[in-house]
Amino acid sequence: MSLIKILPENLVNQIAAGEVVERPASVVKELLENSIDAGADRITLEVIGAGDEMIRITDNGKGMDFEDARLAFERHATSKITETDDLFNISSMGFRGEAIASIASVSHIILQTKTIDADIGTKVFCLGGTIEKHEEYSCMNGTGIEVRNLFYNTPARKKYLKTPSTEYQHVLKVFQTIALAYPDIHFKLVHDEKASFEYPKANEMIDRIRDVLGKNTANNCIPIFYGGTEISIEGFIGKPELGRRGTRHQYLFVNNRHISHPLFSYALGESYHSLLMDGKKPFYAINIRIDPKLIDVNVHPRKLEIRFLNQSKLFNILQNAAKVSLEKNVLMSELSSKVGLLSNHTSPSNYRLSGNQTLHAREKSAQESVNQAIEFTKKIAQPNTKFQNFVPGRLNKYSYKQDDLSTLSMVPLAQIAKSYILAENDEGLVLIDQHAAHERIRFEELMDQYEEDEPPKQQLLMPQNIELSAMEVEIFTENKEVFDKLGFEMELFGGNTFIIHAVPSPISKEDIDNILMNVLSDLADNKKTRAVKNPQEKIIEYMACRSAIKFGKNLSLDEMASLIRQLDKLKRPYTCPHGRPSMVKISFHELEKMFKRKL
Repeated sequence: MSLIKILPENLVNQIAAGEVVERPASVVKELLENSIDAGADRITLEVIGAGDEMIRITDNGKGMDFEDARLAFERHATSKITETDDLFNISSMGFRGEAIASIASVSHIILQTKTIDADIGTKVFCLGGTIEKHEEYSCMNGTGIEVRNLFYNTPARKKYLKTPSTEYQHVLKVFQTIALAYPDIHFKLVHDEKASFEYPKANEMIDRIRDVLGKNTANNCIPIFYGGTEISIEGFIGKPELGRRGTRHQYLFVNNRHISHPLFSYALGESYHSLLMDGKKPFYAINIRIDPKLIDVNVHPRKLEIRFLNQSKLFNILQNAAKVSLEKNVLMSELSSKVGLLSNHTSPSNYRLSGNQTLHAREKSAQESVNQAIEFTKKIAQPNTKFQNFVPGRLNKYSYKQDDLSTLSMVPLAQIAKSYILAENDEGLVLIDQHAAHERIRFEELMDQYEEDEPPKQQLLMPQNIELSAMEVEIFTENKEVFDKLGFEMELFGGNTFIIHAVPSPISKEDIDNILMNVLSDLADNKKTRAVKNPQEKIIEYMACRSAIKFGKNLSLDEMASLIRQLDKLKRPYTCPHGRPSMVKISFHELEKMFKRKL
């Protein structure tokens, strides 16, 4: 007796359903994509419960005729491809011809459809993969498909569904992701018979980002663009303050198809190098347009992955486009009267104000941040507040001895708590963290120094001795090549003592002994940094931090102006090398709202 048997059709469909239909959200994805392929510009999704009770999608697409409505339930029945070559030139969202048959095999389906030129439509009842009714029916143009009792005949699979709340969140994620990819389509979501979300047609992706992800996200996006013949890129990436842990806020589309691609996510993350705090990943919503012949979308049952003919080329294009975007746009965090500090990073520990008042600026709720921001701004306005080096407005520019203020992006007004610089520009007030800002300046200087063939160095008039511990000697010896390339000239004198003959020019006026000892200590402790490209950057980050202006150092107005002048020369002055914001803006518009002069 033969051991190999041909499986019955309904069992084959249920096996296929296991690949295509993982949960209610899988059904939503397949059916939404079918509506998009049908040319619909208005789509309504209705969900009851988590979606296993009922999912209904109604569209105004081209619909199907009587015979096609029946064929849609057959395996490998599709209108998207006709021959082998079509597999390598796919421009539609769906093409396998398995989705409807697979979904039908584990549910009850009612299909209503009508083409625009037909006098009457069609209705199909399908129970567990078997068509029970197929008849003419009076209905609107387009297609409505209702899926009920999902997994009713596969209880083992239904048992593995998560809580209704979790499953609905997956449905919502799919709905919103597809809505982001197609701003030119009107989408509506009804949950438990209540309208939950509605996204009208939008002219631009940024408008859809605002509708789906909120005003704060849209306001902190910057455009990314690359124009090519075979490959083009268009979309938005987030300023550093939109960085989050995890990848739920990352949306990558290829020809409007949402995909997961760790390598490209890495490429985009690398472009933010030293702009994001450790563990944070950037926000992006990017659509890659690419010749269908250069990709293979037939590599994953749920079409979540794509194979690229020239993956490394696209990697470089993405990374370079993001770098250009980050360097061309202002990335400064902004204080808002509605949501507080838009940066999600923990702020410095305190701002010391007049008397015994202290404003603790820690990472709290949005409302607490708002209250703190308003209170802080009011303190600035009070004439009895004690600031170091206070200058009452721009007109007192002759208080500066050396700098021509007309060439500065902002004018320093005061130093607060010997730690923060209060400055003014044409748009409002700017608070500068003097340590973070100078750390960024120092980091860029040392990086340039490291990349020089002959880095500029300062010869010491009197060679300087430094004594290290056995551990520090080991660490220094291991990294000596990096120190040499930065511009240090050091030789072993005997035992654990080294003689310093020259040091890198950018830090020649600093306490070299203290810097070296602290950097070696940081290396010994393996202190966390944002350096991800190579170990050399770790040393440069340590050195930038240890040689930068410290909190508590009193700065003259000339020194503040000089710091701003150096910031103005940088491409990325808005964060320290660790990703913390170096400056925060409070616009005049926000100030007026804080003081109730504007609504």
